[in-house]
Amino acid sequence: MIQEPTSIQLLDAAVEQERETLGRAEPAVAFASLLARWLFVRSDDPHIDVVGLFARAHAYVANSDRVLSENYTAGSNQATQEPKQIEVDSSHPA
Repeated sequence: MIQEPTSIQLLDAAVEQERETLGRAEPAVAFASLLARWLFVRSDDPHIDVVGLFARAHAYVANSDRVLSENYTAGSNQATQEPKQIEVDSSHPA
Protein backbone atom coordinates (compact mmCIF):
# COMPACT_ATOMS: atom_id res chain seq x y z
CA MET A 1 0.00 0.00 0.00
CA ILE A 2 1.11 3.52 -0.73
CA GLN A 3 0.15 6.31 1.62
CA GLU A 4 -1.46 9.26 -0.12
CA PRO A 5 -0.18 12.53 1.36
CA THR A 6 -2.71 14.81 3.00
CA SER A 7 -3.47 18.22 1.53
CA ILE A 8 -1.63 19.79 4.48
CA GLN A 9 1.47 17.69 3.78
CA LEU A 10 1.40 18.72 0.12
CA LEU A 11 0.99 22.38 1.05
CA ASP A 12 3.79 22.14 3.64
CA ALA A 13 6.10 20.69 0.98
CA ALA A 14 5.24 23.46 -1.48
CA VAL A 15 5.79 26.16 1.15
CA GLU A 16 9.11 24.60 2.17
CA GLN A 17 10.26 24.53 -1.46
CA GLU A 18 9.25 28.19 -1.82
CA ARG A 19 11.19 29.04 1.37
CA GLU A 20 14.28 27.45 -0.16
CA THR A 21 13.76 29.41 -3.39
CA LEU A 22 13.45 32.68 -1.44
CA GLY A 23 16.49 32.01 0.72
CA ARG A 24 14.76 30.57 3.82
CA ALA A 25 12.11 33.27 4.12
CA GLU A 26 9.55 33.10 6.92
CA PRO A 27 6.78 30.55 6.19
CA ALA A 28 4.11 33.27 5.84
CA VAL A 29 6.26 35.13 3.28
CA ALA A 30 6.87 31.93 1.34
CA PHE A 31 3.16 31.07 1.40
CA ALA A 32 2.24 34.57 0.18
CA SER A 33 4.75 34.28 -2.66
CA LEU A 34 3.46 30.84 -3.62
CA LEU A 35 -0.16 31.98 -3.46
CA ALA A 36 0.54 35.09 -5.55
CA ARG A 37 2.28 33.08 -8.26
CA TRP A 38 -0.57 30.54 -8.27
CA LEU A 39 -3.16 33.32 -8.63
CA PHE A 40 -1.22 34.97 -11.46
CA VAL A 41 -1.11 31.67 -13.35
CA ARG A 42 -4.62 30.36 -12.59
CA SER A 43 -6.81 33.43 -12.13
CA ASP A 44 -8.37 35.67 -14.76
CA ASP A 45 -8.32 38.57 -12.27
CA PRO A 46 -5.78 37.82 -9.51
CA HIS A 47 -6.01 41.25 -7.87
CA ILE A 48 -9.74 40.87 -7.24
CA ASP A 49 -9.54 37.14 -6.45
CA VAL A 50 -6.94 37.67 -3.72
CA VAL A 51 -9.24 40.14 -1.93
CA GLY A 52 -12.09 37.60 -2.00
CA LEU A 53 -9.76 34.79 -0.99
CA PHE A 54 -8.51 36.61 2.09
CA ALA A 55 -12.03 37.67 3.05
CA ARG A 56 -13.12 34.01 2.91
CA ALA A 57 -9.99 32.87 4.77
CA HIS A 58 -10.68 35.44 7.49
CA ALA A 59 -14.27 34.21 7.77
CA TYR A 60 -13.10 30.58 8.06
CA VAL A 61 -10.63 31.47 10.80
CA ALA A 62 -13.20 33.59 12.65
CA ASN A 63 -15.82 30.81 12.45
CA SER A 64 -13.55 27.78 12.57
CA ASP A 65 -15.73 25.95 15.07
CA ARG A 66 -18.62 25.99 12.57
CA VAL A 67 -16.82 25.43 9.27
CA LEU A 68 -14.27 22.75 10.06
CA SER A 69 -15.24 19.16 9.48
CA GLU A 70 -15.50 16.58 12.26
CA ASN A 71 -12.24 15.02 11.04
CA TYR A 72 -10.23 18.18 11.61
CA THR A 73 -10.20 20.38 14.69
CA ALA A 74 -8.78 23.87 15.02
CA GLY A 75 -5.26 23.79 16.38
CA SER A 76 -4.64 20.15 15.48
CA ASN A 77 -1.68 19.17 13.39
CA GLN A 78 -3.39 17.38 10.52
CA ALA A 79 -0.06 16.82 8.79
CA THR A 80 0.94 14.33 11.48
CA GLN A 81 -2.31 12.39 11.31
CA GLU A 82 -2.30 9.13 9.39
CA PRO A 83 -2.66 9.81 5.67
CA LYS A 84 -5.26 7.92 3.70
CA GLN A 85 -3.87 4.72 2.24
CA ILE A 86 -4.58 3.69 -1.31
CA GLU A 87 -4.44 0.23 -2.81
CA VAL A 88 -1.93 -0.42 -5.54
CA ASP A 89 -2.79 -2.99 -8.18
CA SER A 90 0.48 -4.90 -8.60
CA SER A 91 -0.77 -6.67 -11.73
CA HIS A 92 -0.30 -3.45 -13.75
CA PRO A 93 3.16 -1.85 -13.97
CA ALA A 94 3.30 1.77 -12.83
